[in-house]
Amino acid sequence: MREFKTEKAESAEKKDRFIDFGGLRSGIPLTKQKIIWIIAAIAVSVACSFISFEGYGDKAGIALGIIVGSIMLMLGGICSCGPAGAIFCFLTIVTGTLELSSLTASVGAGLFFQFVGLCIVGYGIEATPFGSRLAYIMLEKFGKNPKAVVVVMLVATAMLSSLISNFATLVLMSTITHRILTEIGQKPGDSKFGAACMLGVVVGASIGGMGFIQGSIGVNMFSINAIASGTVGNFTITAGQWAVVGWITLILLLPCVAFIYLGCIKFDSKDVQLVGTDFYRQKLKSLGSMGGSEWRWILMVVSLVVFMIKGFNTIQLMLIYTFLAVCPGIGIVSTRDAFTKAIPWEVVFSTATISMIGNVVNNNGIAKWLGDLILPVVSNVSPLIIMIVLAALAGVFINITTGTTYAAIAIFVTCTAPVIEAIGYNPSLVLMPTIIIISFMICFYAHATVYPNYSYGYYKAGDLVLPGALTVVVGVIISSLVCYLLAPTLWGVSLYI
Repeated sequence: MREFKTEKAESAEKKDRFIDFGGLRSGIPLTKQKIIWIIAAIAVSVACSFISFEGYGDKAGIALGIIVGSIMLMLGGICSCGPAGAIFCFLTIVTGTLELSSLTASVGAGLFFQFVGLCIVGYGIEATPFGSRLAYIMLEKFGKNPKAVVVVMLVATAMLSSLISNFATLVLMSTITHRILTEIGQKPGDSKFGAACMLGVVVGASIGGMGFIQGSIGVNMFSINAIASGTVGNFTITAGQWAVVGWITLILLLPCVAFIYLGCIKFDSKDVQLVGTDFYRQKLKSLGSMGGSEWRWILMVVSLVVFMIKGFNTIQLMLIYTFLAVCPGIGIVSTRDAFTKAIPWEVVFSTATISMIGNVVNNNGIAKWLGDLILPVVSNVSPLIIMIVLAALAGVFINITTGTTYAAIAIFVTCTAPVIEAIGYNPSLVLMPTIIIISFMICFYAHATVYPNYSYGYYKAGDLVLPGALTVVVGVIISSLVCYLLAPTLWGVSLYI
């Protein structure tokens, strides 16, 4: 029997070429812009390999070239952090600038277990109604006037974001906020109050990630692993250390951010007719009474945080809590969801690979070369100034580019950690503000952590810039001061080594 192909099937077959430059089947087109970036990355890498680093390392030039080329691949949108990490490790192993044993040790390191465990436990808030419940409870108790509602949206989002990913929090709280705005007749594009509420969600989701390590799990864990790798395990940041500094910084920053956004996005409270508390009670009623899964999740998170702050072995905690989270009868999420939906595997992969940049910088003489180059300039510069400068540069970079989160970490954390150690400062303390600020992607609508909220249409692209920029400035100052003045005492370590 003769088979007849539909016109659509024949067209698809014709388009499915062996060399798919248009990305018709693969979804990864090779554009002219990408070709230019690839050529530039190769050219820069080759050029660096010819630089003489006499006295520092025979392969320093090759190592530097591979590092710069890999970062350019990410900056040019050629590939994301996962593939960039793969090609970086392949090239460094082949050229002898990275030992294979270092990579395998990174994969098996404790940070891998921390990352996976925190992702699975944090996912419980998405698997239960607790996130929505918390938002409605706060609105019922504190949302008595329009400005208070904006602040509640900001604070509630930041609290949730400290526990789960920034993106998941943004989507959840944007949906709740839009639902409430629709109920009180606020129309997208015509409501300054709506704009203030939605922007409060955006900034809350971004800054809340500093509360706990799992709040912005990709940025935070990736950066910590980069510090540990770049300093050959001499320095790191524990979950307990992070929580103490992160929450102090967040508590100090929240009122400043509320003031900034209420000042920049002005509205007349008289024009806003809020829903009564009955609306929130009805929403809470529709969620039902607090379920066992929510109580189990709260108990799990609270006990985990307490144990981490108390200094219990984090790897052991993550191993047991990963089991408890999926354990029949007492768990909070199915095993399938825990290991497919909860964990961003590309970030896990790149945490082990891209973080090797620090190892390569340290072991091939680049760190010593940069240290000798920079030392005369910064030898008399306070660590506080270095904190502020690095965090500010990272804040500018991350907000004027899109899709470059892990390139930013590679530039401002991975490459600088061994250099900071070389000039005699504690990289964990000095780089903590930079790590925090890299999550502050709040000035441009096209960022992944903004666009789902922007698409509701309550504010214009330009509305993001001023309050976002002011928040970055204040965030840089507060986080740097906390890390300089309080963190050494709270962590029991010195700024100097």
